[in-house]
Amino acid sequence: MPNHTVEQGEHISSIAERFGFTNFLTVWNHPANVELRGIRKNPHVLLPGDLLFIPVKEPGRVNAPTTRVHTFQIKVQTLRLRVLIQNVDASPITDTTVSLQVGNQGTREPVKEGMLEKNISRSAHDGKIELADDHIPMGIGDLDPVNAKSGQLARLMNLGYYRRAMEPLDQDEWKSAVEEFQCDNDIKPVTGICDAVTRAKLEEVHGC
Repeated sequence: MPNHTVEQGEHISSIAERFGFTNFLTVWNHPANVELRGIRKNPHVLLPGDLLFIPVKEPGRVNAPTTRVHTFQIKVQTLRLRVLIQNVDASPITDTTVSLQVGNQGTREPVKEGMLEKNISRSAHDGKIELADDHIPMGIGDLDPVNAKSGQLARLMNLGYYRRAMEPLDQDEWKSAVEEFQCDNDIKPVTGICDAVTRAKLEEVHGC
């Protein structure tokens, strides 16, 4: 099977689901994907344009007598959504429930110490969290790697540092957001440049 070119919004679970694999590691750990694994440490944070080798599916075989009835169970991996919800001062929202919309499914979910966690469809993409006074849209799988500027910008937006539209990029606001993040995390010198040290800290603070 040929390589698959990753598109915006795709991650390893959604790609494995698309090609009929119940375990994404069957695809991700294939020897032909060793180079991609070297540059993408998190298979659920891929960059559009990445090339992922899709192996040929091999049928499973089980020896069993034909004179009996047999039950087979297939273990299907789930996708875990984890969202940290904070107040403006970065303190976690605690002991509350919020409305969560993922695709066409809407539920009420508890938030403990700022964290919302729920198993969702591996092919899920669009979502939304509704608080008492705010609606937060989500693009599940849209986060780019931190070494891409789009990934840096998205993380700064999620953390509340960049407050303008992503396109067109406001260069002054971008530099100010990086400087503010560097100040808050004691990164010196404060340059407004998202260098390797800043990127590592940004990934750590953001959680991925």
